[in-house]
Amino acid sequence: MGVPKETAASIELPVTPDLAWQGLMEVAGAAAAQENVVWHFGHADVSLDSVVAGEGAAGTGRWVGIDYQVSAHLVPRGRSDTLLMLAADANTAFGSYGGGVRDFRSRRRARADLEAMAQAVGAWVIARTTDPPR
Repeated sequence: MGVPKETAASIELPVTPDLAWQGLMEVAGAAAAQENVVWHFGHADVSLDSVVAGEGAAGTGRWVGIDYQVSAHLVPRGRSDTLLMLAADANTAFGSYGGGVRDFRSRRRARADLEAMAQAVGAWVIARTTDPPR
């Protein structure tokens, strides 16, 4: 079935997957070498349980009391471009918590956080790859 668009975000980055990974780890507030990696989003922390440096990661996070499986994938696009894809998939069917409004708020916050992370990684890449003004 796939991840609903409402809980996914992506961005094209003009760098290799290794540099995109470095940006993602730094923006998410995680040290690349630590064992128990946690990414810090605006409204949730995501504990990673699967990490392949330079390729992707997966873990769990919680928005508005609803658990999500969260993933990040770095897809090489040619020699020096990378597509960063972020997704959050609820672990249960929406509505099972008895609150359509809560479900909506949860999805909205998850998507906002994913989009903000993607944009922040993009800004990190620009800052590292653009020559400073003279």
